[in-house]
Order: sequence, then C-alpha cells, then structure tokens
Amino acid sequence: MSPLTQQFAVTALARPIAGILEECDPLGLRRIALSTNDAHGLYFNLGFTALNTPKTWMERIVDPGV
Repeated sequence: MSPLTQQFAVTALARPIAGILEECDPLGLRRIALSTNDAHGLYFNLGFTALNTPKTWMERIVDPGV
C-alpha cells in the first residue's frame, strides 16, 4: 500500500471511530478498551494509550474461529 493510500485509509477509518467516541462521551464511560494488531498510531491520535496494568485484564473468546 502506498503512503498516500495508507494515509487515506487511516483518515477514512478515524472519522467513524471519532464519531463513535463522541457518542460515548455523554454516557460518562470511565474506560473504553480495544484491541489492534497494527493501528496503534491511529488510536493513539484518538486518545487511546497502552494499558496501565495489562496483567489485570482478561478476555473470554467466544468464537476463536472468527
């Protein structure tokens, strides 16, 4: 993927995510968590950071084939 195409994809993805986060703001949520393999920079620009205490987080995978 060319740098220009990659930047367009990041921008196209950032807009709807920013909209979702704006919709969540009035709910008073204290924490929103997500998982990513390769979009750390995108989410960092939207205010996400690495977990402070990753050893305290757990997950339950319902359908590992997905």
